[in-house]
Amino acid sequence: MNGQTISPSTMTLIEKSPQIDSKGRWKLGVESMPYDRWHKSRPKDGESTCKEHGKVPTRDHGTGKRWQARWRNREDVQQTELFRTEVEARRHETKMRSGVDDGSYINPRAGEVRVSELALTWLKGHEHKNPRTYRRHKERILLHVVTTAVGKMRVKDVNASSLLDWLHDRRRLLESSTLRLVFDNLRAVFDLAVDDSLIPKNPCLAKSVQDAKPKR
Repeated sequence: MNGQTISPSTMTLIEKSPQIDSKGRWKLGVESMPYDRWHKSRPKDGESTCKEHGKVPTRDHGTGKRWQARWRNREDVQQTELFRTEVEARRHETKMRSGVDDGSYINPRAGEVRVSELALTWLKGHEHKNPRTYRRHKERILLHVVTTAVGKMRVKDVNASSLLDWLHDRRRLLESSTLRLVFDNLRAVFDLAVDDSLIPKNPCLAKSVQDAKPKR
């Protein structure tokens, strides 16, 4: 458009199309078209349709989740994920494509690692420290992270609610001063997760968690 006045007809198109921005340009990574696993996209003439949807079925018809979101990551490698509904698939695909475009993309499978595994990785990185300091880190991680419900969770599944439950559980066992040190170690584990692009942000920094953590 380059400074030119946008015509009323073009404005109508922009308002109706989620793929066009306010300057009349196509938005990168927003257009999404989930793949229907249950039906053929290019059926041949004369092929029978299914009763449920009136479309020509594939061999996968009725098995597993129907809709497949597709996008390419930052290395231009195609990624996929299955969803029950088209709305869910379209929403996820749009989110993934937008993330690639604006640089905020996180591989949704990256956070599959368990918190306990990542905590042990973090612990190894501190072996070089003062033996006494390392021994205390190890004790806190093994007793109050690895063996807990949070420790058994996948990194990407940990949220503010699960951390509030963890804090409530640990308060029954630890004094506030000790719990504060354990929490600091757990926060550092999730800092590592962010640094490794396993998750977009540290759940320990959520306002509700910060309000509930032991104060100095």
